[in-house]
Amino acid sequence: MSVDAANPESLEEVDRPLFSDAWDRLKSSLSCLRRKGQRTVARLTVVKGWNSDDLAGYARLVALGRCSLVEVKGVTFCGKSDASNLNMTNTPWHHEVVEFTRKLKAELDAIREE
Repeated sequence: MSVDAANPESLEEVDRPLFSDAWDRLKSSLSCLRRKGQRTVARLTVVKGWNSDDLAGYARLVALGRCSLVEVKGVTFCGKSDASNLNMTNTPWHHEVVEFTRKLKAELDAIREE
C-alpha cells in the first residue's frame, strides 16, 4: 500500500486527493492490512521538501498497518509538467533515502518497545 505522507497536511499537498476524508481512508486501509493474515507492504516515496520530515508520523502509520515490509524510494523527476511543480531538487540522493530509512527503522523500533 502506498503511504504518501505522514500527516493530513502533507497528504493534501502531495496527493491532492479527490476525497475530503482521504486521511481517514488511508488510516482505515492501513488498519485493514493488520488483519490480512498475509505479508503486506507499505511503500513510501520520499519527496524532498514535501513529505520527508515527519518520521514519527510515518512510523505510526506503518505500525498501524503492522506491515511486514517497508519499501522506501525517492521520487523520480520526469520533467516539467503542468500537473506538478516538482523539480530535480525534490529528488533525494541515494544517501538521503538510506538515512531516512535508518531513522524510520529507529522510530519503528521505539514503537515496538512501547
